[in-house]
Amino acid sequence: VVSIVIAALAPTEPITFERTSPNFSTIIIDRIAAADEQTTGKSRIVVIRKAAQPTDPVDGNKYPAKSIFGAGYDLGGASYVVLDSNITSITVTGLQSSTSYHIAIYGYNMLGDDPASISYNTTLLPLNSAGSNYRSITTRRKVAIDEQEPLFVESFDVSRVTPNPVSSEMNFVLNTAEGGQFTFELYNSIGEMVYSRNMQVFAGANSIKLPITLPGGLSAGKYNLRVVNGIEYIDQQIIIMP
Repeated sequence: VVSIVIAALAPTEPITFERTSPNFSTIIIDRIAAADEQTTGKSRIVVIRKAAQPTDPVDGNKYPAKSIFGAGYDLGGASYVVLDSNITSITVTGLQSSTSYHIAIYGYNMLGDDPASISYNTTLLPLNSAGSNYRSITTRRKVAIDEQEPLFVESFDVSRVTPNPVSSEMNFVLNTAEGGQFTFELYNSIGEMVYSRNMQVFAGANSIKLPITLPGGLSAGKYNLRVVNGIEYIDQQIIIMP
C-alpha cells in the first residue's frame, strides 16, 4: 500500500514583527504580521535560541509550543518553539538576565488538520534588518535588592549613576540590545552642553566610566546626563561636587 501525502503550499512571504520589549526574565514579541494563507501563512511558529540562529522547522511536522523558554519542543541546538498560533503578540518567560536571544518566526500552511501536510517558509531575512522575521534581543540586567531600577527605552537601559553626587567620575551600566556607537552628554541647569563623548559599546551589559575632569573644571550643581544611541535617548539628573 502506497501512502500519498498532499502538502499544502508554503507561504510566500516572511512574517515581520516589531522590535521586542525585554525585561530581565521576559520578552514581549509584539505586532507580528497578520496571518494570510496566500502570503504569510495561516499560522506561524516562533522559535527562540540563545545567542545563535535557531534551527529551522521541517515540513510535515507540527511542534508542541510553550511560552516558557525551554519548555516547548527543541528543534535542535536548544532552539525552542514558544508559539504555534496566528496571534500577533506573545510574552515569553523563563529567560536569563543580560543574555542575548535570537528570535525567528516561520509561517506555515496546513491542509485541514493533517500535520503531515504542513509546509513552512523557512527563509530568514538578514538579522535585525528592517521588516525582518529574524531578530536578536538582549534581556535587561537584573537589579540588585539595594539598587534603584534602571531607566530604559525600547532598545537599551541605563542604571543610575554612582556615586551621586559625583566628584571625579560617573559610573553606570549601559545594557543594549545591539552594539554600536553611543554618545554621552552633560547639560548644565540652563540647558548648555558642557560635555560630550562618543563610545563604541557591545551588545549586552557595558560598564561605563566617564571622568568629568575638564579644562577649567565644572561648577558644583545639578546637571543632566543624556545617553544617546542616535535614535533614542535617556536622561537622568546628577549632582556634581568637584
